[in-house]
Amino acid sequence: AAAAAVAAAAAVDGRRGDAAFAVVAPFSRQTPVEALQLFDQPTLASFSASQMDALAQLASGRCPMLSRAIRCRRLRRPPLDRDVSRLRELFNAYLDEEAALSRRSVVEMLRHLWSNYEQRAWGRDELRPLSGEGADTWGGFGMTLVDSLDTLWLAGFREEFDRAASWVEANLTFDVNMNVNLFETTIRQLGGLLGAYSLSKRASLLEKAVDLGNRLFVAFEVPSAERPVQDAAKVAAKGFVGKAMGRVLRNLGIDSEVEALEPAQDDATPEAPAPPAPTRQLPFSDINIKTGHKQNLAGYASLAETYVPMEWKALSLFTGNCSYADAQDEVLQFLNESLNLETVGLAPILLKPTGGYMQSPGNAISLGSRGDSFYEYLLKDAVFAGAGPKAATRRLWTSFRRNLRALLLQAEPLRLQSVKVAAWREQLRAWRKRRRSRRKEGGELDPPSAPLPPKQHPTWQGGAPGGWFEDWSDVHDGWTLLREVGSTKSIPKMDHLVCFLPGSFALDAIHSNSARQRTLKLRVGSTMQVRSDQPAVLAASRRAGLSTIEDPKRAAASGTTVEVVKKDIEKGKVLCSVGGHGDLWFGVEALVPIKEQVGSEGSGATAEYNASALAAALDAEREADMRIARGLLRTCAHMYFRTATDLAPEITRFNAWGLKDDLGSMHHILRPETVESLFLMWRATAGQIFRNWGQRMLSAFLRNARTQYGFASFHNVNQPHNRRDEMPSFFVAETVKYLFLLFSDSDVLPLEDYVLNTEAHPVPTVASSGLRWPCDARRAPR
Repeated sequence: AAAAAVAAAAAVDGRRGDAAFAVVAPFSRQTPVEALQLFDQPTLASFSASQMDALAQLASGRCPMLSRAIRCRRLRRPPLDRDVSRLRELFNAYLDEEAALSRRSVVEMLRHLWSNYEQRAWGRDELRPLSGEGADTWGGFGMTLVDSLDTLWLAGFREEFDRAASWVEANLTFDVNMNVNLFETTIRQLGGLLGAYSLSKRASLLEKAVDLGNRLFVAFEVPSAERPVQDAAKVAAKGFVGKAMGRVLRNLGIDSEVEALEPAQDDATPEAPAPPAPTRQLPFSDINIKTGHKQNLAGYASLAETYVPMEWKALSLFTGNCSYADAQDEVLQFLNESLNLETVGLAPILLKPTGGYMQSPGNAISLGSRGDSFYEYLLKDAVFAGAGPKAATRRLWTSFRRNLRALLLQAEPLRLQSVKVAAWREQLRAWRKRRRSRRKEGGELDPPSAPLPPKQHPTWQGGAPGGWFEDWSDVHDGWTLLREVGSTKSIPKMDHLVCFLPGSFALDAIHSNSARQRTLKLRVGSTMQVRSDQPAVLAASRRAGLSTIEDPKRAAASGTTVEVVKKDIEKGKVLCSVGGHGDLWFGVEALVPIKEQVGSEGSGATAEYNASALAAALDAEREADMRIARGLLRTCAHMYFRTATDLAPEITRFNAWGLKDDLGSMHHILRPETVESLFLMWRATAGQIFRNWGQRMLSAFLRNARTQYGFASFHNVNQPHNRRDEMPSFFVAETVKYLFLLFSDSDVLPLEDYVLNTEAHPVPTVASSGLRWPCDARRAPR
């Protein structure tokens, strides 16, 4: 059976046929040939031993051990007659059962750490997982409690949520003489309060959010007395970008844009300088939330911390105060003007507080620390607003996607190994020929011994308790990575933070697919479905300028199937035939394609998007983005699988052979970015490989990070017992939440209706909120 399966793999794939089955070598005598018709080789490599054994049992007409999803008596008589569709159906049921068990494990993980937090660190910023003590590492504002509110709600911990919300109402106050960081406080505290309010509609949480928002908002206000004044002629002559940033862009191969950014020197007599103009100011990084005193403690602004639109625009949506949203639009406009983002697409991670490139040896273009969430928020702001292609956020996101290729690198260890082996064989052939010749002549051979074969690289192997055997040899296409580029050097390394990017590409594909599918299917005579969310249906009608007289009929039609009679896409409205109500006008956003049952790539769950449907609806650029996303996510996953704990270090470096250790950054702090991308890629494609990788990571957290009181970080991922007494609040807010969503159905927090901030706090999109965008009746947020 193993030989037949290997031969079939070679015939089907046209490449090496043994790689997909190397991971199941102990079970290859049972590996069914049908597996190759159900899954591709990378997915087969990601399965655990128990999953492969279940597939083999089903193919032979037996019942998988300990499974309750399969009716065993029906299977035994008669056994399966090589019916691949029936085998797919049964194995999908088994995989869905495994996903439910994984979701239960995540719930138990949350119950374990939260019960200890309530008993030992209630109201404190963090729980120490080794000592079981509480610690106020963020000023004593209950950071873990606020950060975890929406996670508790989604996981069904309603009693725990009520107790935590009551603590917020009774004990959380921001009238404290303390400096806080604008970015961290916005994404964790403000985002946590708004996310919890979005799900629970508990008014007191919004009141706390407004109080905190007003205290933080002074960071965006620059009184005229504090505005530094520069000579406008000097600014125009120097240019915002300057020569240092020009060198960075040249290292990326963006020369034409650099010429446009650096003004030509003219020997003619310059015109009289314009009168001094006030210089604009990026948001201050640190604020005293009692006195309103603001400052930049580091002396520079981090790119990721300058633009945080999601939380502020959600606050505008909920309160009707447009000052919050307008401040974010002004920051983005300023960044675009000072860095020419619409052309260049990429920006340095360190900026002057007054805009432009910050002269520093450590400044670079990077999607890691200090740069990641800026690009993430470009997309999420557009998704939140339902922005079209002409919106600023969409234009900048498109420019970023197109210029990102300059950062991409590829390492192909298998190809390099084959080249070295071929060279060694040629040397060995020549040495043997010389040996035969020297023997005839009776002389000595130099060198006397044969050339040694090349070393096998990399030397690390996969494999983890639980029966996972996937390692580097299963990656035939090589490693995809994003380098870091400075003015003098390019560094082939990736922060764990960079692993957010595959998820962002998947989210972009989901919403692009949704919009395009909706447009394609809105043909006269086609059948659509009215959204089941009545407020969203009515809000879409108001945005299309429709009369409110027929709103009761539109609300009654929610969730029903309608036929398109007439459409006016320019005005955003569609006339539909509704049974029992005659013909009704709807806003375009009120209609969605009818969901279908899909089962591609091993998914038996109902999902709106799968790989084949996605590929059919995406344009060529986004198809290329999804290929990059899959390559990057494979690299991110193997950053986990190559270590002793099956957990990724903070930074991984690369050479021609692939991944290698960064000895100064081997720590792990329970970061969520890879799990986030697994969740979004699963929602976008329903590819079983993403859940398989998630199960392996979940097992690693439970096996190595779990302590008596919570889950601990690591000083070194290759030293399982060298743990830190730290459990950051984002572990509960993000990592646990994304694991829960990865193994949940797609109707749990649907991505068409909600968008998650960089701390994984959900807020409704403008279209699904049921609220009218208050800042301008004629437009959505810029």
